[in-house]
Amino acid sequence: MMDTIRNKLDDRGVSPVIGVILMVAITVILAAVIGSFVLGIGGDLNTAEQASISFSDHSGDASAGEYFVLSHNGGDTITDGEIIVRNESGNQGTNDTFGEFAPGDTLSVGNDSAAADVLIETDLADDKEYTIQVLSGDSVIAQSTVELE
Repeated sequence: MMDTIRNKLDDRGVSPVIGVILMVAITVILAAVIGSFVLGIGGDLNTAEQASISFSDHSGDASAGEYFVLSHNGGDTITDGEIIVRNESGNQGTNDTFGEFAPGDTLSVGNDSAAADVLIETDLADDKEYTIQVLSGDSVIAQSTVELE
């Protein structure tokens, strides 16, 4: 009988200790969450635009000049984007911005204003490969290598 009373007396101090530990842990977690909101940690994360873009060379009238066709197949609308075209030797031609490029849209990219929606500053020739990048800000949205035929 004395052993039963002694066991009950030994276990009584455990419950308040566990309660205090849990309260301290909850206080620390709440302080961390509130601190992260106050300091702005984890807020305003900018995500890059995502888009599915296909690249091809033009087919049709040879008198229209050389140009590429970019088709927006889905994803985010790209606003104020930039197109960079690099030839095989690494020389780069860029344009200013091309405005808005939404799903379902196509853009022709070349150095002849009669044939191209977006003008680039590089010479284009048949039977050469070109690397085309579509950028939005500092992020590369899409990239492909296309051979003009």
